Amino acid sequence: MAKSKRVRAGTVWAKATATPQQMTIDTGDGETLTCNGPGAAYDLARPPERQKTTCSHLYERPAHAYRVTVSVTWGGSWRGSGGTGGTLPPITRSITFPVRIVEAQALVVRR
Repeated sequence: MAKSKRVRAGTVWAKATATPQQMTIDTGDGETLTCNGPGAAYDLARPPERQKTTCSHLYERPAHAYRVTVSVTWGGSWRGSGGTGGTLPPITRSITFPVRIVEAQALVVRR
């Protein structure tokens, strides 16, 4: 899921590419997850049992709100006209947002 941007000024150009290397999640309930890469987005078109991820967390208090912070560390490189290029230092960007946990249960009653 690399992101690239190329710019030009006359005959000179440069292209920078950034790749997510690590994602850290402060779950808001005392746990911290560290995952390689950006993880996998939740796909609303798939049922929960068909979701695939190697980075997940189970909240154990339903009907509770948590403040979650997600931080993604990006690594980068650049190359330019004339054979120039190099590695860019890692950069981390974070966002904090509320997450409300909802629980649903089915009860089967025999009549």
